[in-house]
Amino acid sequence: MIPELGMGAQPGCLVVISDINSDLFVMWLQGFIDIVKPSIDSKVLLVLEKHTTHSKNLKAVQLARQNEVIMLQLPGHTTNRLQLLDVAVFKPLERYYNQSVEKWMREHSGDRGEQPLAPPVLAAVKVNSN
Repeated sequence: MIPELGMGAQPGCLVVISDINSDLFVMWLQGFIDIVKPSIDSKVLLVLEKHTTHSKNLKAVQLARQNEVIMLQLPGHTTNRLQLLDVAVFKPLERYYNQSVEKWMREHSGDRGEQPLAPPVLAAVKVNSN
């Protein structure tokens, strides 16, 4: 974990550099449950792409069931076609993020060994996209 990557992040954010794994997915799922607050009267449908960290993760399945989260798994490589967020949010976010990183790199061209920190760069993305 690189503490600097969390600089400027919202309180409660989990900042991890890793491929998804079973333990990380359970941590993410718990955070999702804490924010969404599903209940018996208000169950939540969580649509996931089929991945072993989701489909073969007994802890995640149990956590979801205990907290009224229904996990629906779609075939691999199909979620981007079904989720408008990929088109309407994530593509523009990627474009603005890349522009912010390029700007940061130009402004810090003399700095050796430093990398742009995600939260400040994303904050610039938020400002630029308004």
